[in-house]
Amino acid sequence: MTVQRLLVLAAALALGACGVSTPVRDLERAVETTPRERDAEAVSTTLEAIPLPYSQMAVSIDGGPPGRMALARIVDGVQEWVAFDGRTLWLRGGRVVGTEGFRTDLLRAVDVLPPVEPVPVARGTTSQRSGAIYAEGADRRLGGIYTLTLAREGGTRPVLMGKDIVDLVQVTERVSRGDEAIAENRYWVDPASGTVEISRQRIAGTRHTVIMQRLYPDYEKALRERRRRSREGAAPVADDAAEAPVAAEQD
Repeated sequence: MTVQRLLVLAAALALGACGVSTPVRDLERAVETTPRERDAEAVSTTLEAIPLPYSQMAVSIDGGPPGRMALARIVDGVQEWVAFDGRTLWLRGGRVVGTEGFRTDLLRAVDVLPPVEPVPVARGTTSQRSGAIYAEGADRRLGGIYTLTLAREGGTRPVLMGKDIVDLVQVTERVSRGDEAIAENRYWVDPASGTVEISRQRIAGTRHTVIMQRLYPDYEKALRERRRRSREGAAPVADDAAEAPVAAEQD
C-alpha cells in the first residue's frame, strides 16, 4: 500500500473522531433510511460529501448500501479511487479498468482497438462508436475480448449534482463477447466539464456491478458547521486534512 493511500485511510480514521459524518454513520443511514423517490442508478441519496476539497464519489457494489471513495491519484489518465477498507477501483474515461479487494477482481482491461469512451461520444458529432477491450479477471481463467458499442441516447437531462443543476447526456454502452450479450452499461456525462457524473456498469471479466455517482461538498454548510462547533467549544475540523475519508462497501 502506497504512502498516499495510507494517508487517505489515516484521514478517514482521524475524522471519525470529529463531529463530521463518518463512514459507519453513513452506512447505518443507508440501511435504515428509506430513500426518497429517485432514479435507480442514483446512489448518493443518503450519502453526503465530506466538506473537504478532494474528489469523492458514492459507490454501490452489487446492490449494496452506498459507501464513499476518494481519489488517491491519477497516473497516465487512470484514476485510482480508494475506499475506507482499502478496496480500490481504477477508472479510465469513466469505465472501470481494474479492481482490488472484490470477491473477483478485474486485473486489467486494455484497449485492443482505438479507445472508445463515454465522454467523446457524449460530446461528439457522431452518436455511436464501437471498440473492443481485453479484460482479465482474477478467476484463474483466460481473459476475453469484449466488443463495446457506445451510443448517445436522446438530448440533455437536468440532474441535481451537489447544489447545481447540470445538463447530463446519457451514453449507453452495449457489451458483448462473441455472439453473447454481456451487459448494457449507462453513463451520464457532463459534456461541458467532460466528467462522467453517474454510471452503472458491469465490471468486465467479473460478475460485479457497480453504480457510481460523483459527490460535491457543500462548503458553505461546512463553514457554518465549523463556526457552530467553535461557538460550542468543540474542536474544529482541520482544513489541512490529508485526504477525504472513504467508506467500505459490500459486494
